[in-house]
Amino acid sequence: MQRMARYTDGTLPLVRDSHAFPPVGDNGLRMKQQTFAKPMDERDKLRRFRELDDAFADALRELDDPNSRMDIPTGPPVRSLEAQDQDLAQEQREEVDTRQLAFERQLNDLMKEYAQSAENVSDLLRTLYCLDEQ
Repeated sequence: MQRMARYTDGTLPLVRDSHAFPPVGDNGLRMKQQTFAKPMDERDKLRRFRELDDAFADALRELDDPNSRMDIPTGPPVRSLEAQDQDLAQEQREEVDTRQLAFERQLNDLMKEYAQSAENVSDLLRTLYCLDEQ
């Protein structure tokens, strides 16, 4: 329930006080005060358009000038899809090689720790493989 604003003597105001009762829209929310800009006449519009057009043309000329002092940041050079695919394939090969080296190193460490020869490990792997097929 909304409280009604009262004067210090307890009486109710006869006219809506804008601070006590802010304007309320159809949805119950406070309406924003709209400020309207002074409408531009045709001369002002044309002058403003010419200013923007001239500034845009100057910027384009500056970009086209090879001796331009402007330092425009650009992204990385564009590469073809074929070059990107080649790089991706190379990264995948390097990852496989890295994992394979890590596996071999770990296997050799385990073989040393349990005093197993390469032949014994090979026999064990063949046995496990055969059991998995059955």
